[in-house]
Amino acid sequence: MLQSLMTRLGDQDQAAFEATHPNWVLVQVERQENSAGDQAADVTHKLDAADIRRQAGGARETFVCPIPVRTLMTVGRAEGSGMLLPDGGVSKRHATLGWDGDKLMVEDHGSTNGTYVNRRKIESGEKIKLRTDDQIRFGFGETFQVMSPPGLFRYMEVLRRFGF
Repeated sequence: MLQSLMTRLGDQDQAAFEATHPNWVLVQVERQENSAGDQAADVTHKLDAADIRRQAGGARETFVCPIPVRTLMTVGRAEGSGMLLPDGGVSKRHATLGWDGDKLMVEDHGSTNGTYVNRRKIESGEKIKLRTDDQIRFGFGETFQVMSPPGLFRYMEVLRRFGF
């Protein structure tokens, strides 16, 4: 989906992009193995230029999940989830992403393997405010970076500078 957003970005300036893409998004972060080769290890980190270059040049499409304003979205592996993650480490009804006024929130629903925000496991039923550039992981699955519309625009601008 990131490539299709890049194509639609064209020559839009930031204001035009934000008008046509008003939603916050979760952008999949390419996981790296740690020195022991354990892919389930917590490898949450901020994206830097090398991460962006590696991810954009990767063979698979980057998963981008929009979080529509004023909605609640279930995250899990159950059919009908707003964000369907078929990973076995993700519970059927793992967490909810939603809005409290103008604040994006995440709430864990007693998931077996936990929900992590910036490497911190949140408690079942705890609501955490998400900010742009926060990292979130559901169970042992992929890590995602939270991006506001301006953050997504800047991210895609960096990708363009690298020739993607």
